[in-house]
Amino acid sequence: MPQGGDLAAEVDLHELLARARELGASDLHLVTGRPPIVRIHGLLEPLGRAPRLSARAVRRVLFKIGRAHV
Repeated sequence: MPQGGDLAAEVDLHELLARARELGASDLHLVTGRPPIVRIHGLLEPLGRAPRLSARAVRRVLFKIGRAHV
């Protein structure tokens, strides 16, 4: 994924979930215009130095999840 202030057009959900698990996170939040956020011990924190997510990136992740359950 791109670094810094760039908007990420693509995200690898499996990579994000693996990283969240490594950190002991209970939740992973994907919000347009924000970097991926994890909840660790009740606190919300950006996931490392991940870029802000574009609307397209969030839509694509949700579409993939939805298609997998149809």
